[in-house]
Parts: sequence; C-alpha cells; structure tokens
Amino acid sequence: MDPFEKEEFRKSPTVKIPAPGNIRIHPEDPEYHPGSPAETPTSCCVHLRCKSMYYRADERPGLLHKEEQMGYWCDKTVDDLGPDEGLATHRGCQPGRGCYEKGPGGQRG
Repeated sequence: MDPFEKEEFRKSPTVKIPAPGNIRIHPEDPEYHPGSPAETPTSCCVHLRCKSMYYRADERPGLLHKEEQMGYWCDKTVDDLGPDEGLATHRGCQPGRGCYEKGPGGQRG
C-alpha cells in the first residue's frame, strides 16, 4: 500500500508556506516595500549564486539581494566555499577578496 493513501494523510489539511525572509511576492502584501534595502539587489562577486536569482527578475550574476538566511554558493567551485576556501556569502564575496570578480552591478550597495 502506498503510504500516502493512509487515512491520516488523506485528512491532513493543506499547509500554506509563507514566502521566505524579506521576499514579498505581491504588492498588496502589507510587508511589501519596494525599494527598501532588503528589496534592492546590491553588487557582489559575479560568481556568487543563490536560489533566488533563478526566480527573481531583478537579480543576475554580480547583483543579488543580501539575505542572511539564503544559501549561497560559488559558481567557480560549485560549493559553499570559494576558490580561496572562504565561505561564499553576499557579505564575503566583495572587493578585496582574492577571487572576487566585478559583475555588472558595479560597486552599488
């Protein structure tokens, strides 16, 4: 028998999962504040990646949102550590780091 056919699963209520952190999906959401620091992408290394850049239209390599709880990775190493063995984060992948490469976002942020 398929475990999801059990009575307990069929009676389970649908769970709505809220949008993560500072991401506001709809302008009518009372917490939606376009242009606020959390809603404005800022510059970082062109090799830094995060999941949100695949669904947020305003993000691209070198221009991402600062999210403390976002899982970042380096596109060069395909790992959460960069080529210099340092952690890949928005705060850490900035000018001055040996493996940093400037992206199209320039020095904003």
